[in-house]
Amino acid sequence: MTILASLLDLVSLASPSPAVSQAPSPSADSGNPPWAAIFAGLGGLFVGVGAYSAARHSARSQRQSARETLTQERAHAKQTLAQERTQAKRTLEHERTRAKRTLEHERTRLFNERFNTAAELLGHGESACRLGGVHAIAGLADDWTDRRQTCIDVLCAYLRMPYPPQPLDDAPADKHLGWQANREVRHTVIRTIRDHLRPNTPSGASWSGYDLDFTGAVFDGGDLSGAKFSGGTVNFADATFASGTVNFADATFASGTVNLAGTTFAGGTVNLAGTTFAGGTVNFAGGMFSGSTVNFAGATFSGSTVNFADATFASGTVNFADATFASGTVNLAGATFASGTVNFAGGMFSGSTVNFAGAKFSGSRVNFADATFASGEVSFLDATFASGTVYFAGATFSGGTVYFAGATFSGSTVNFADATFASGRVSFLDATFASGRVNFGATFASGTVYFAGATFSGSTVYFADATFARNSTVNFNSATFAGGRVSFLDARFDGGVVDMRYVAAWWRPPLFDDGVLTAPPAGLLLPDPIPESTP
Repeated sequence: MTILASLLDLVSLASPSPAVSQAPSPSADSGNPPWAAIFAGLGGLFVGVGAYSAARHSARSQRQSARETLTQERAHAKQTLAQERTQAKRTLEHERTRAKRTLEHERTRLFNERFNTAAELLGHGESACRLGGVHAIAGLADDWTDRRQTCIDVLCAYLRMPYPPQPLDDAPADKHLGWQANREVRHTVIRTIRDHLRPNTPSGASWSGYDLDFTGAVFDGGDLSGAKFSGGTVNFADATFASGTVNFADATFASGTVNLAGTTFAGGTVNLAGTTFAGGTVNFAGGMFSGSTVNFAGATFSGSTVNFADATFASGTVNFADATFASGTVNLAGATFASGTVNFAGGMFSGSTVNFAGAKFSGSRVNFADATFASGEVSFLDATFASGTVYFAGATFSGGTVYFAGATFSGSTVNFADATFASGRVSFLDATFASGRVNFGATFASGTVYFAGATFSGSTVYFADATFARNSTVNFNSATFAGGRVSFLDARFDGGVVDMRYVAAWWRPPLFDDGVLTAPPAGLLLPDPIPESTP
């Protein structure tokens, strides 16, 4: 109805307005047939419809154009807003970066000022100022992570500086006071380092994992007890422990490298009691132990490599009493035990490799009394026992392998009295007993002890009071009895095997109780026939 009404309105608008009513003209009607008026009306109708359609289309186009314009304006506004936001974000980020850079620059400037001030204090002539410098450098190291290593290096460098010896008793009092003050500063440096290496140090202030360089430093005391060295490199190379007590008690060497190569222990005490070597490498190679007491009592070696290769034990005491060698490697290859005492009494060898290969025992006292060799490997391969005393009295060999293969016994006293060979393998293969005295008054309870290829040519070797129990084997095959004295007097043969059937030479046969050679007890296997001895 609405469309029809609109069409009629358009038709009425398109039709000419009627004039004043006139009488119909007969002549006009006669010239225009009726359908012409109909066509005229339809023409007007079509014109109206077209006009309507055009108007409607125009309105629609206008609305569409308006919508598109609005959408474009919205998109443009959104894009403009995004660009403004991006620009604002960039500007803000730039300002933040600039502010951070400015702050960092200012922070660095302040740190540098603190560093310069602390360094000046540390180099001051007055000991009180130097003490302040030590604490200032340490405090700066805690705050300045980026340069913490530099601050630590400065403190270590102070310890490496030339350190005059203690003045003689008749020196002026001010000399003594100056030396004591300098000593206190040095010990404060050591305590400060210790405090930053202990396990209870806050993580942000811990110096664990940083390098410590004490190369060539002189130590006359200092406390590093309880410190944990768990990364980085700690270097004591060519340092000298001259006097006083340097305390590493209960310290932990968990990883990294601790280098004491070429270090001289000339006096005083170095205390490593209860220390744990749990990983990494500790190097004493070429060290000189010549008068001090070095104490490893109760230390635990459980995964690290500890190297004493070519070290010299010339005097003093080195104590490994009750130490535990649970894993890892302890290397004393080529070490020289010239005098003094090295004590492994009560030590537990339960999984590690301990190497004395090529070591020279030429005057010292080395004590393994009551030690336990439960597993792992202990090697005295090609070692030389030229003088001095080596004690294994009361030791227990209950597993693992202990090598004396190729060792030379040429003047020392080596004592296995009351030792127990319970299992495992102990080898004196190709060893030479040329002089000195070796006592095997031990209990051979099980396991195997090899003397195959050994040469007895001048020393006194006692198996007196030894017990050869069931399940044990002592093998002398290919051994040479060429001189000296080998005694089995008062030995007990309780079922174990002592095999001498295939000895290489019987020139000076071992001594047995009366009747043993004619009626050997069970387990004693002698050559058949027994060769004649050489006068």
